[in-house]
Amino acid sequence: MAELLWHTFARDRAELDRQYEAPAYREASGLVYDDLEKGALALAEGLAGEPHPVVKARAFAFILANARLAVNPLDWFGFHFDVVKVVGKADIGWHVRMILGRLSGKWINELCQGSVQPYVSERARQGRDDGLFVMYPDYAHSSPNWDDLLALGLPGLLARTRHFRCEQTELTPAQTAFYDGIEISYEAMIGFAERLAAEVSLHAAGSAKMQRLADALRRLAVAAPVNTYEALVLAMFYWKLQENVEMARVRTLGDMGVLYNGFYQRDVASGAATREQIKELFKYFLNHFAAMHVLYQQPMYFGSMDAAGKVQITELSRLIFDAYDECGLYDPKLQVCIAEATPDAFIKRVLEAIRGGNSSISLINSENAIASLLKCGMSLEDARTFVMTGCWDYAVRNEAKTIPLRLNLPKVVELTLNNGVDPLTGHRLGPATGEAESLVSFEAFYVAFKRQLADITQYMMAIANCFEPFLHEFNPTSLYSATIAESLLRGVDAYAFGAKVCSTVFNVSCLATTVDSLAAVKKYVYDRSDISLPALAAALRQDWQGAEELRERIRADRDKYGSGSALADELMVDLTDYTTSLINNQPNGRGGFYKQGQISIDFNVKFGAKTGATPDGRRCGEPHSKNLSATVGMDRQGLTGLINSVTKMDMSNFNHAGMLDFIMHPSAVQGDDGLEIMLALVRTYFRKGGHSIQGNVFDARLLRDAQAHPDRYATLQVRVCGWNVYFVNLSRKEQDLFIAQAEHLEKMGAH
Repeated sequence: MAELLWHTFARDRAELDRQYEAPAYREASGLVYDDLEKGALALAEGLAGEPHPVVKARAFAFILANARLAVNPLDWFGFHFDVVKVVGKADIGWHVRMILGRLSGKWINELCQGSVQPYVSERARQGRDDGLFVMYPDYAHSSPNWDDLLALGLPGLLARTRHFRCEQTELTPAQTAFYDGIEISYEAMIGFAERLAAEVSLHAAGSAKMQRLADALRRLAVAAPVNTYEALVLAMFYWKLQENVEMARVRTLGDMGVLYNGFYQRDVASGAATREQIKELFKYFLNHFAAMHVLYQQPMYFGSMDAAGKVQITELSRLIFDAYDECGLYDPKLQVCIAEATPDAFIKRVLEAIRGGNSSISLINSENAIASLLKCGMSLEDARTFVMTGCWDYAVRNEAKTIPLRLNLPKVVELTLNNGVDPLTGHRLGPATGEAESLVSFEAFYVAFKRQLADITQYMMAIANCFEPFLHEFNPTSLYSATIAESLLRGVDAYAFGAKVCSTVFNVSCLATTVDSLAAVKKYVYDRSDISLPALAAALRQDWQGAEELRERIRADRDKYGSGSALADELMVDLTDYTTSLINNQPNGRGGFYKQGQISIDFNVKFGAKTGATPDGRRCGEPHSKNLSATVGMDRQGLTGLINSVTKMDMSNFNHAGMLDFIMHPSAVQGDDGLEIMLALVRTYFRKGGHSIQGNVFDARLLRDAQAHPDRYATLQVRVCGWNVYFVNLSRKEQDLFIAQAEHLEKMGAH
C-alpha cells in the first residue's frame, strides 16, 4: 500500500508528542552527548588565546560535524541531533545542559576575576541571595531577522556577510574575529544541512515525506527556500541551532501569517499545495515545538503592522490560528497584537479559543506599543513595525534587547522599615535612610522609600553597565548577528554595539503588594495612629504575631490597588511615574538605553519566598502580587473596576511590558453575548491605554476537582505568567493560588 502523505496528523499525533522522550539516535551517526561535549571543550581549550568568536565558532562546527542524529519518519520536521542533555524536570518543562554553556560559563568566570569584578561583589551577591533583585547576563530575548533569513537563506546570509566584510576599508582585530566567527559558523550550518539530508535519506525508501525533507535540506544548503515547506524547514533548522547550540534563545517565530504568506500564496496559486495541506504542515510544525517543550514555550504572534500602519491579518493568519486552536497547543505560546483597525471577527475568533480553554494567548495593545517606542526615540515607521520578543514584550526590528535586571519592589518597603537592613538575614542591602522612629510623617517615610528605591535601582544599573559591555565576550552570537544587517555593516556582534538598537530592560516587580503596603502605612500608622511605625516594623519581623487583629483590619480595608481607591490609585500613579524617571532612557553599557517593565512573571512567588511580612497583611514567605494584577482577593470591584484603576497609570511608560492577568467565570462568557462581553472588555482596556492582557476562564469547582483527581484533568491548561502549564503539574501552593482567585471571583459574583 502506498504511503499516505496527507491527512496523517491526527493518526500520528500520539507518536509525534512522544518523539523527544527517547529519540532513536543512530549509533554510528556521531558521538554520544558526553563525548561530544568533551571533544568540543577540548578543542576550545586548544584554541585558548584565540578570539572568543573564533573559538566558539570552531567548537560550534565540531558539534555539528559530530553530533549523533536521529530521524522520525512520521514528522515532516523529524530531524533530531543530540546536543542537549536533560538534567531535570520542572513544572513547566525540562531543564537541560548545553555544550557551549560550559564554555560561556568559563569565560564569564575569567572576566569576573578581572574586568567585571563588581558583578561578583559582596553587595551584588547578597542582593541576589537575599531576594532583593535578580541580575545576570541575558541572551534569552533575541529576535532574529526572519525576513532576511527566509529571503536569503543560509548561503545568502553567508554571502551578505562576506560582502560587508569586503566593504570595510580596514578591519580591526575584533572585526576580523567577528566576521571569521560568522563565516565558520555558517559554513558549518550549510555542511550540517547536507549531513542531515544524507541521514534523512536513509529513511526515504518508500517514504515520500522523508524524501521531501531530504530534498528540502539539500536545497537549503545551496539556496533560499522557494515554497512554504522549505521555509518552515529552514525556520526549524535555524531555530534549533541558535536556541540549542549557540545559546541565544529565539524569543519569537515572528508574525507567522505575514512571514510565510508569500510562500503560501504562490503554493496555492500554482497548485503545488492546497490550503488544507498547508494547514496540516503548520500543525506538524507547531506541534514539534510542543513535543520539545524545553523549559519555556516558544513565542509567535499575529497582527503586526506595516510601515504605513496597516494591520496585517492575512488569510494565512486565520488558517494558522485555526490549526493552532484545533491542536489544543500551549506551546508555542501566542501573542495577538490588536489595534483599532484589527477586525473584530479575528479578535472574536481568538477570544473564542481562550474561552474554550486555550489560554496560552496574550493580547497586546499595538497603539500602546507604538506610543512607548516613540518615547524611546524610535521613528514612527520603526515603531509601527515593532516585533514581539518574548512573553508579552516588543522591540523594533533588529533590536538586541537584554533583560538582566528584576527588582523585588515590596522588599524595598521592608528595607525602608528597617533602615536599609534585611531583617531576615541582617545584611545591609540598601542605604541608611533612618530608623523607623525617625520617620515621623508619611512624607518622611515615602521620601525614605524613594531614596531606597533610587539607590538600589541606580546600583543595579551600574552593575549591569559593568557586565553588559562584555556580552559578546561571554557568548558571541554569530548565527544571530548574521541576520542583523546593522551588525554586519559595523562588524560588531549584535549583543555588543552592532544592532540597530541595543536596549536593556529593568523589570520592576510586584506593584500591587507595594502599593497596598504603602497605603496601609499611610492610613494605619500616620492618618489613624492605630500603630506606630517602630511597632509595625517589629510586628512584621514577628510575622504579625501579637498584631493579628490589626492584620485582619488591614486585609479587609477597601483602600487597595485595583479597587477604585483614590489613595491606592494616587500612590500607584506616583510610584510608577517615579520608576519611569529612574529607568526609562537612561544610558546602558552597550551604547543604548534602559526600558522599564512592570511585570513579575513567576518571580512574585520567588521574591515572596525571600521577603518578610509586609504592611498589606501578607505573611512572611507568601507570594507577592503578579504582574499588574491586584493581590489575590483584593480587587473587590471586579475586572471592570480593576481596569478602571490600573489604566490611571500611563502604560506607554512601560516600554518593555506591563501585563494584566484576569480570571473570568464560564457563566459570564457563554454564547454570542459572552463573546461580545469579552470583546468589549479588551477593546475598552486598550482604548483606555492598557498595555496587554491575558487570562483564564474557569471556575473554582473545576480546579478543586482537578486538584483532587489529577488523572482526570491531565490536559487542563492554566495561564501562569508568560506561559501556560497543565494545572496538575503545578505545586500545591500554586494550585491553591488559582483556586483562591476563582473562589474570590465567585464571591464577587454573589454580591
